[in-house]
Amino acid sequence: MRVQYGHDRVSGNPHRSLLPGAVDHHDLPLIGNYGVNPEDVESAGVQAEAFLLKEYLPFPSNYRSQGSLGDYLKESGVLGLEGIDTRALTRHLRNFGAMRSAASTEVLDPEP
Repeated sequence: MRVQYGHDRVSGNPHRSLLPGAVDHHDLPLIGNYGVNPEDVESAGVQAEAFLLKEYLPFPSNYRSQGSLGDYLKESGVLGLEGIDTRALTRHLRNFGAMRSAASTEVLDPEP
């Protein structure tokens, strides 16, 4: 059985981040359409150091939304990266297990 959690439940739940500095990712194709509601946050802040997404929708449409996921991450000082093949990442983690990682916006190997 697969259970889906909203990004507010996952990123704000201290029990979901097993290690300090965890990088959170979602393999759902579109994240951000629900927005963020402070009533749904389960801890004092975002528990992940970075949030990886396939596609981000910056304009939430849920009637309960009090702000966007992007603004919530920015206010919390958490890096959000869009355009990641999160399904491939999920398969990789399933095959090889949890591992150290780094997320950055800096291009270390620019194309010539």
